[in-house]
Amino acid sequence: MNASALQQAIPRRPVWRMPIHPERYDRGPLSDAERMALTTLVSGDARLNSPARRRAEATLIRLTRPLHDVYGLRRTDASVRPTATRVMCTQMHRRGKAFWHWSAQEWCDVVGATAESFEAANGLPRKRNGLRPHLLDVAYLLCGFEQFGPIWTATAFYPMARVVFGADVLQGQTARLDAVLANNGYSSGHASVKQRHQAIAFVLLLNHSPWLDDLSWAALDRAASTATAHAASIILGRIAKALVLLGIIALAADAATRDPFPLGPSDGVPEEWYAWYRAWRTTGSRGLAPPHCTPLRWLHLVRRPLAGKAARRRCSAGAMDGGAGACAADRRAGGNQ
Repeated sequence: MNASALQQAIPRRPVWRMPIHPERYDRGPLSDAERMALTTLVSGDARLNSPARRRAEATLIRLTRPLHDVYGLRRTDASVRPTATRVMCTQMHRRGKAFWHWSAQEWCDVVGATAESFEAANGLPRKRNGLRPHLLDVAYLLCGFEQFGPIWTATAFYPMARVVFGADVLQGQTARLDAVLANNGYSSGHASVKQRHQAIAFVLLLNHSPWLDDLSWAALDRAASTATAHAASIILGRIAKALVLLGIIALAADAATRDPFPLGPSDGVPEEWYAWYRAWRTTGSRGLAPPHCTPLRWLHLVRRPLAGKAARRRCSAGAMDGGAGACAADRRAGGNQ
């Protein structure tokens, strides 16, 4: 099936809306009563189910209701919801402001660059019970957090996109992407597909839409500027290629400048080898080409002592067969490598 047939085979997309609408909640600053209630809950003086604790929880309902609404998108059981609420209340008490008003840096500090740093910052045991992904859902859906660069390596964007967009919708869009790439010879191995899904989920989340047809070069460039170097190469390489084949974006006139990796330097590489590298790069896989300058440079450095050893062996053999002339010629040849 060609790209045109793939595009025509896609049915009309259903209506989709964000599952959470922040504007429907009261996003005002903390009141004095709420500050006192946070102190009551965080201090630990109020026992569970005590009148003082119940009054504090009732005072904070404006803040906890949206947190619980987001929690329900990812989990049906409430087993860790009290812990998630306690973490958020502790952080609001520590920072002196409602989570609505946290900066991007404050959110990064709260969720941590890794699961380990998140648990350490919040005094949690190492259970990996889904609290950190839940807080990222809160940051994205309620507060518009998008500064994922510092926390990229510890953020699972595909599961997050399933929560935001719905599993069926997301699977349908990634299936379109996978099909057109498979038909054009791209890898369908598990690791390759997993990396691709992570990258496209991130792009869709930043674009606030689950539909591939809503993407543009501007959306891809924005996502690539935030992602890691490897993820950026996938976004501007395979994903962009798929969108071009699907007819969603046009092949850019400046496609040559969209290469996520610049031409590798020639330092330490013989000119004839570098010329071969440039020719191969022009016709080969551009996403993988630049790193090959490093092996070329290494091979050149290793080849020199190896060539010298070979010349010495030839010299020894030549001395037995015909004298020092051949030996001297080999030494000159080895020294010019």
